[in-house]
Amino acid sequence: MDAALLTSFLAAAVRVATPLLLAALGETVSERAGVINLSVEGAMLAGALGAALGATGGGPWAGTLAGVLSGMAVSLVFALVAVVARADQVISGTALTLGAIGLTGVVYRRAYGAEGPGLSLPTLGVTALPGLSEIPVLGPALFQQSVLTYLGYLLVPLLGWMLFRTRPGLLIRAVGEAPAEAVAAGVSVTRVRLAAVLLAGALAGLSGASLVLSQVGTF
Repeated sequence: MDAALLTSFLAAAVRVATPLLLAALGETVSERAGVINLSVEGAMLAGALGAALGATGGGPWAGTLAGVLSGMAVSLVFALVAVVARADQVISGTALTLGAIGLTGVVYRRAYGAEGPGLSLPTLGVTALPGLSEIPVLGPALFQQSVLTYLGYLLVPLLGWMLFRTRPGLLIRAVGEAPAEAVAAGVSVTRVRLAAVLLAGALAGLSGASLVLSQVGTF
């Protein structure tokens, strides 16, 4: 495999992995708080549709924001059912994902009609980082990517620091590992879990937006 082919392969791998990275980071926070959030795929799908609708009306950055809010909306429903009402997390998350599949399909057809499959959206494009992108092989693969990929790079250490070096992170881990002790210490388990699930939804929505606005340019 020559250098150009290897570089292209690595760049494509990083690009495809970006939505998975963003969603996995959100799910990590949710599960650290003791919530198995199987609605994450539904939040990603909602984020992808929200990004498509937002980008159609206001460009790629509006689409990114709409994707994040759409993911949070799905996660809010999940949180109300699974965290507040204390329904089974696995069943609730699976049901929401299946519901999101149907709902997004209906909204998509209503918004774009039968010609939807030919939809072409404005995308974020590639932003090369000066200096770093010139490193042989790895430079173009890692540092000629979308802004959302760079955001994913930053979120890995940032969320690690938040979970293990800050009070909010301590609260998240406490309600996940020892909720009874957290309650005895005066911590609201429900509030912390709600916040964790909403953060997971925001990242899942961003994941869906990344898929639409940094890769395929359509829904």
